[in-house]
Amino acid sequence: MKYRYKIFIVLLLWFQYSVQAQTKREYEVRIDATAFPDTAMALLRAIPLKEKRLKYFKETNHDKVSYEAKFKFNRKRYSVEFNEAGQLEDIEITIKKSEIPETALTAIEQYLNAHCDSHHFIKIQKQYPQKEPFTAQQVLKNALQNNNNGTVNFEIEVDMMTRKKHTAMEYLFNAKGSLLSQRIIEPASYQHVLY
Repeated sequence: MKYRYKIFIVLLLWFQYSVQAQTKREYEVRIDATAFPDTAMALLRAIPLKEKRLKYFKETNHDKVSYEAKFKFNRKRYSVEFNEAGQLEDIEITIKKSEIPETALTAIEQYLNAHCDSHHFIKIQKQYPQKEPFTAQQVLKNALQNNNNGTVNFEIEVDMMTRKKHTAMEYLFNAKGSLLSQRIIEPASYQHVLY
């Protein structure tokens, strides 16, 4: 009997941890440029001179720390995220629903319609992740030119209604509209997102 009780406790703790790992719990704090990693600053110097008015943030999500630089370029909002060592993780551009290619949007809508009663897009970002064989400089250039060279994903925050219950979710879809990941957005997390 004690053995079953111990297994139950271990499974309960594992389940609680796995649910937490699938929850978006981000907190951003604005920081001074001097607190931003030097290697990240070197990449940011490639941004055109008129766009040098960057805002710097330190972000924590569970046990992960990252740094973000945010700015506007060609009337679009950009977010450039770096890991703790200052290496590029991804670049995101806030876009409108109409800017998602039709085939990808159709696949995304079909997925969402199959998993909820109704939904509303809160925020859509075109994501340029740092992946081989592209260098950080190439990823930045692709993002600033808003072209689709390399890997492009769509990060979408959605307010979903299922069985009369609202849930805020964050989905990551690839360029074809296939689901890559999903997580629940914790309400407090959503209120701390700064721009």
